[in-house]
Amino acid sequence: MGGRPKRPRGGHLMTAAVVEEMVRELRADGHAVDLPSPPLRPAALSRPYYSAAVAAAQAEAVDLQCAADVLAALRLTLALEVQQDDWLVFLHAHLNRSVSLLRAEDAEFALATSKWAAVAEQMCSASRRSDASPLRRLEWLGQLDALHFALWDAGRRQETPLQRHPAGLCVSVCRALLSARPSAAEGLRQLLSSTARMGRAWDVRRAWVRGGSGLPWRRGGCLLLRLMRSRWCEAVMLLHRSPHLDAADQKVRQRILAFLHVGRDLAARHMAFAIPNDAALKALARHALIAQKKPDSRRGEERKRKRGDGGGGLAMRNGGLVELGAHNGYWAALTRKEARLHAEFRPAIVALDISPPSRSWSRKMPVTFGSAEEVSASAASTLLICMPSPGETSLADDALESFHGTFVAYVGEWYSGMTGTRTFHTKLVRDFLLLERIALPSWPRMRPELFIFQRKAQQKTLAGQGARDCGEVLACDMCGRNGFPLWRCPWTRQFRVCGIQCYENSTQTHHAIIAACFCGVRASSRPALAEWDACEWLEAPTPAKLPGEASMKQWLALAAATPQPEA
Repeated sequence: MGGRPKRPRGGHLMTAAVVEEMVRELRADGHAVDLPSPPLRPAALSRPYYSAAVAAAQAEAVDLQCAADVLAALRLTLALEVQQDDWLVFLHAHLNRSVSLLRAEDAEFALATSKWAAVAEQMCSASRRSDASPLRRLEWLGQLDALHFALWDAGRRQETPLQRHPAGLCVSVCRALLSARPSAAEGLRQLLSSTARMGRAWDVRRAWVRGGSGLPWRRGGCLLLRLMRSRWCEAVMLLHRSPHLDAADQKVRQRILAFLHVGRDLAARHMAFAIPNDAALKALARHALIAQKKPDSRRGEERKRKRGDGGGGLAMRNGGLVELGAHNGYWAALTRKEARLHAEFRPAIVALDISPPSRSWSRKMPVTFGSAEEVSASAASTLLICMPSPGETSLADDALESFHGTFVAYVGEWYSGMTGTRTFHTKLVRDFLLLERIALPSWPRMRPELFIFQRKAQQKTLAGQGARDCGEVLACDMCGRNGFPLWRCPWTRQFRVCGIQCYENSTQTHHAIIAACFCGVRASSRPALAEWDACEWLEAPTPAKLPGEASMKQWLALAAATPQPEA
């Protein structure tokens, strides 16, 4: 399972008696509501959204799809800042009624939306004000996204899936905003062209940056990547209308991060902790398809001699990939799909987790129970470990010790304390060569990458072009030097320098990264180098306060930067 250890569920659960009482109240209150009639369609809202919302509101029986259709119209209305009171009242009233009725019939959905009633009442009154700030609108959009994911999850659980994933709605909203706000789209072009790393990792279309039409991204991209990019673009275009906002203001940064972290945590819960791009999936599929050499059995070697094939004690076996700590199986499912697009044979791809979910991401890629012992028995040539929990030796360390294959693919932050253990990173450097390193699209205040390693002992038996000793993996983002102490920007956690000279030379680059991290909001100043964090391993603090442990402040900051699926 990726990310930090899950928070105990006890604080979030209600007793059965409390749930039953809540459901009884919902059933009693959910039907006796006077609902407004549909008003005229707002000019800014496309007809399909209007028609679907009206049809859902007039349906005799409320179901999950009805609620999702009304929610989609409301989300687009708020994103486009449509000011038509009767339409907003209509949407809020019907959405609240739908949610109340659905909560009365599904206790798990009721728990997931336990705070919705208070949120909805506040949103209904405030959204009709023309002076509502963009930051406030971001807060509402985040709350609607959380509700949409709850509806989508209920649909999967009840085997009545919604017609569209929440990410699809976010893409549609982004497309509508790009069309409605050309000036904001121009600001988005400037932002995407200012950070080369983002352009590569996010699969940005250069033609769009130069003024082309359509969406800013190349075709394809997984659903999780589309969710992250679309929500970020939406925030950029909303905040573009408030040039007075300053990213140097901590409160502004916190409110922007709150919106982005809603998507991050929902994705971690229902999809994955880290976001794969096309380059990462192609690399994983390529290594899953590499045939691996293994010692022949005595009988097999004797047969070869009789046929005149010679001995040598090496036989080829299909590659394959095993993922441990697979969570929902998202990465394994996409790797399987990518590998089968470009291969004559189908490599075995297996997803294992110590606590497999009741519903995997893909029915074609089930997540089954498995630990390091099952990895030891696997014939796969590649081990995938994605965002291993910090300090959990039973995942990262034991898997690395048990795995007998050639390649290890590690998704995480290198040697920061966010993922894996200190010894896990040390063993990778000691026993493996670094083959590939791919920057991944990431949520704010994270910098995960895909590292693909090849076992040193097998370098001569397999093609290892480009393999190199790891040495110091992290380097200064300005001069490229490694092997020196590095410091990390405390605001973004996505920029490193090696000293005062590189810090002073990085003003323009650093400001561009700050603006990208905080959805286009520029900073009037940046943190002084003395405020930056040392790029070193952070060990979880204990009551004993042993040497090398992080301070509680450092650990809490790292925890806040890490996806929280139970948030």
